[in-house]
Amino acid sequence: MAAFLALAASAMQVYFGFAGVRSLAARFAYGAFGLMMVAFMLLVISFVRSDFSLALVAAHSHSFKPLLYKIAGSWGNHEGSM
Repeated sequence: MAAFLALAASAMQVYFGFAGVRSLAARFAYGAFGLMMVAFMLLVISFVRSDFSLALVAAHSHSFKPLLYKIAGSWGNHEGSM
């Protein structure tokens, strides 16, 4: 949900950027960044807790992994990440 809200904030940033209202565009840019950080932290928490109800966690983690590898798995599972 946070990622979709970040997408909406990014769209508003583009709109206000083209409209010339730089102060609102900057606020929506910060809002989009904050929402994407929330979405990523929720993903990391899902990996740490081994929440296998998420397909990404179920496909790239297991409950016996050490904590460091669970945290790293949140961004290391993307193809071409290394």
